[in-house]
Amino acid sequence: MRIAVIGGSGFLGSSLCKILKNNEKPFVNYDINKSLDFPDDYEYFSVENKNSDFKSSYNAIINLAAVHRDDERKEDYHKVNVEGARNICDLASRRSINKIIFTSTVAIYGFSDGPIDEDFNPNPFNDYGKSKLEAEEIYKEWQREDPIKRSLVIIRPTVIFGENNRGNVFNLIKQIKSKFFVMIGDGNNIKSMSYVENVAQFLYQCIELKEGLYIKNYVDKPDLKTKDIVRIVQKSLSIKQFKKFYLPINIGLFAGILVDLLSSLTGKKFPISLIRVKKFTSNTIINSNKNFFNFNPPVSLDDALEKTITYEFKSNDEIL
Repeated sequence: MRIAVIGGSGFLGSSLCKILKNNEKPFVNYDINKSLDFPDDYEYFSVENKNSDFKSSYNAIINLAAVHRDDERKEDYHKVNVEGARNICDLASRRSINKIIFTSTVAIYGFSDGPIDEDFNPNPFNDYGKSKLEAEEIYKEWQREDPIKRSLVIIRPTVIFGENNRGNVFNLIKQIKSKFFVMIGDGNNIKSMSYVENVAQFLYQCIELKEGLYIKNYVDKPDLKTKDIVRIVQKSLSIKQFKKFYLPINIGLFAGILVDLLSSLTGKKFPISLIRVKKFTSNTIINSNKNFFNFNPPVSLDDALEKTITYEFKSNDEIL
C-alpha cells in the first residue's frame, strides 16, 4: 500500500506523515511547501494545476490541501478547494487510483444551536464551507463513476487544534495568557473540538476501508463549554481567574462589523472579525452516527489541551 499525501507539510499532514512513517507505510508528501519533518519524502505539487502529476504509482490519495482561513478571498477557496478536488479526481482516474480520503469540514453545516450529525442538511455560512461542500460533490461523482472498485472516505472534522497550529484555539490561549482576554457572551455555549493526533490516527485507520462511500463527522468527546475551555487554560497557565465580566454578544457582533469595515478600507487583516465573533459565541455541537470501525482516540481532550498549552506557552522557545 503506497500513499500519496497531498498537503502533508501542514499541521494535520505532518502528524499523519509521522504515523505513516512510524508504521512503515510507504508515502510521499505532495505539497507546494517543503516538509521540514520529512524532507526525503517530499515532492512539489500544486492542486491548482490540472497538469500536476505523481512521479510514482499509488494505491490511495489522502487530500489534506485546503484554503481555510476566515479572511481569504472567495476565488482562492474556489481554486484550491473546488478546482483542486476536480484536478485530484482527474489525476486519480488517469493513474487508476481507486481510493481517496478527503478532509472536509463541519463548516458545511452552518450555524445551529442544536446537535448536528451526518444527516443534518448542509447550509454553509461562508465561502470556505461552500467550497468544501462543492468539493465533496465532485469526489462523490468520481466515486459513482465506478462504485464497485472505488473507495471514497469524507471526514468532516470539527475545529482541529494542537501543537504548531495557529488557528482559533491557539489565538484564544494566547489572548488569555496576555491577560487582555474579554469573554463575549456568558461562555455557556458548547464547543466541539478535535485534537490533531487523534484526527491523524483516525485518517490512518481509514486507509484500510474497502470499496464504497464513507462520510463521517470527527469530534473528540466530551464537548466543552467556552467558559470551561477558558478555565482549563487559566489553571494550566496559573492565571488568576477573571472577574465575571462578559461583553454582551450584540456589542461583540457590532465590533466585528466595524473591524470588517476597517479591514475593507485599509486592506489589512485583523484578529477580530464578524465571522470570528459569531463562531466564538455560537454553539457547535457535533455528533456522529457513523461507526466505520472501533476507534479509540489515543489522547483525551483535557490532555490534548494541556499538551498544546505546554508546548506552545510553557516551553523555553514559546511563540508569542
